[in-house]
Amino acid sequence: MKHLVALDFDGTIAATFEPSPSGVDVNVASRAAIEKLFGKTGLNHYDEIGGLQGREPGELIGIIQSILGDSSSHRELTQAYIDAKLEVIDPEISEDWPALLPGVKEFFQEVEKGRIPVDIAVVSSGHNGLTPPENLVTSDVLRLRPQPSAERPRSRYKPNPYQLAVAHKNWEHESGILSMKWERSRGKARMLYIGDDPSKDSSFAENARIPFGFVPFTTDGYVPDPSKGQFVLKDFFALINLLGENEMKLVSGQSFAHIVFKRSDYELFPSLGSEARTHPWLEVRGEGHVGSPERFL
Repeated sequence: MKHLVALDFDGTIAATFEPSPSGVDVNVASRAAIEKLFGKTGLNHYDEIGGLQGREPGELIGIIQSILGDSSSHRELTQAYIDAKLEVIDPEISEDWPALLPGVKEFFQEVEKGRIPVDIAVVSSGHNGLTPPENLVTSDVLRLRPQPSAERPRSRYKPNPYQLAVAHKNWEHESGILSMKWERSRGKARMLYIGDDPSKDSSFAENARIPFGFVPFTTDGYVPDPSKGQFVLKDFFALINLLGENEMKLVSGQSFAHIVFKRSDYELFPSLGSEARTHPWLEVRGEGHVGSPERFL
């Protein structure tokens, strides 16, 4: 079983916050979609809450609906928002836009050629027109899943680690070792998450209890906390060097905690006490059935 590097998309893999040659980016497309669905009133509220702010489609639509008192189908409105956004974005996608961020292309190539022994997952809001890896967890995927039960509510959006749990499940299933018994040493100790949002992405990894590599492509001034498994990568070339220099440690199955921080996985992420397990994203850890992502949280 290889290690798994999970990646954010916007601002981490591709510069989707940079405008296309005709001036379109994800923020422009999102704003246009909101106006199409909710008119000027909805657009004013969208601006009042700060715009997109990295929110997942379902999360954003839920907020706007709550403000407007809109009781329409949340699922249908979310799909309509995504469709409207893609109507703006899709014609812009080309070899030139969005540009891959420094080292991303080379990182994917090294992995594809087997020079870096890791698997890749992308945890994203979802974008058409882009070639995905096999393990792609998007808002589109999550909307097709049954809603979390009222007895054990949990958000599907960052910083709740639900999407990482799904990526973890997919990864183990593809590796052919999915079983009833959850073992941290078998899976999560070999997981790493990379993102560009110093707040949402760092909390996403922290709640999942895996190391977080911050790439400063969209935000400067982030100060990582190594005690929480956080560190900075100036770009993906730095990630290539880190993983390449530790190839034998990866092959031998050493944890990312040991590879990056020279600490055991248990020391960096000690066992949760009963009190910690009362949190919605952790309370069913180890209790889910086969195929349920909740047991991977």
